[in-house]
Amino acid sequence: VSALDSAFGQAAKDIVRWTDSLI
Repeated sequence: VSALDSAFGQAAKDIVRWTDSLI
């Protein structure tokens, strides 16, 4: 579960960064 949570957090952070770059 910890690994999955870490992967999800990384993905979310990457998406937020991509969105911020897009804007």
